[in-house]
Amino acid sequence: MRVIAGKYKGRKLFFPKSNNIRPTEDRIKEAIFSIVNDKINGSICLDLFSGSGQIAIELFSRGAKFVYLNDLSQDHLDTIYENIKLVGEEKNSKISRKDYPKAIKTFKEESLDIIYLDPPFDFNYEHNVIKIIEDYKILKKGGIIILETNLKIMPEFNSLKATIHKTYSDINIYIFERFV
Repeated sequence: MRVIAGKYKGRKLFFPKSNNIRPTEDRIKEAIFSIVNDKINGSICLDLFSGSGQIAIELFSRGAKFVYLNDLSQDHLDTIYENIKLVGEEKNSKISRKDYPKAIKTFKEESLDIIYLDPPFDFNYEHNVIKIIEDYKILKKGGIIILETNLKIMPEFNSLKATIHKTYSDINIYIFERFV
């Protein structure tokens, strides 16, 4: 996989050797980032299930100011470190190894502009992850959550509204905006 836009366009990234990673396809990344591109410049972001770090690098490529990356797998973290170093964004990122509730709880209220969620497809806790994000209020008003999942979900939240839903084969992309 390669970075598809911005200052790292065409840069070939490393991927973990494990079989349990499913990188976001370039065509899906392009579709997602064309929808949310106007929200990225200068943003503070979280890539909660980072895998290889490709989404964070795409965010940097499009002008994100700082990206937090999190994953539980040491193999994935090793790859994330390699990719962040490859593009020279070590000073503009922080990488952690925590389960998702602990990772979410480390942020202050209204500290993030964009949260990218691409949990493992056998995870099936998408609603719970978003509910914890909402409960801790870590997303700024007007901020967005991008969810990539194989599930069709009908989430209802108090302060978040799914403003966009797109389907690409068996992949569903939801974009939630915090409106209160």
